[in-house]
Amino acid sequence: MVANMPRVININILDFKIRDDSSELLQPIKLMYTKEPRRVAVEQFFIYNAQLPCLENTPADFQDDFYCWLYLMNRAKQKRLTIEEVTAVTPIVGLQPDEELTAFAERNAGFRQYCEQYGRAA
Repeated sequence: MVANMPRVININILDFKIRDDSSELLQPIKLMYTKEPRRVAVEQFFIYNAQLPCLENTPADFQDDFYCWLYLMNRAKQKRLTIEEVTAVTPIVGLQPDEELTAFAERNAGFRQYCEQYGRAA
């Protein structure tokens, strides 16, 4: 069954640091057999923990879509806005539009799809 498994990427976005011994934003995880011989159990399954509190220590890279997604989520949480509102903030909210995030929102098809699905659910 594992040989026929497609590539699966699981990204956990955490609002806390899961590791006290590393402050890197992205923490890759593998499913492993822990008895000898030790090896990765499922090569096609990738797990990543993104620790939002570590975002502040990460150099800004608004050309990296993954960074933009995390930045948007973190900013939405901090300002208590929806992700859509973060990209379209107005002076009424007390924030100026963020040109880099607006450019990301326009170029990223996944973000547009998210906004459409969120709009239907809301």
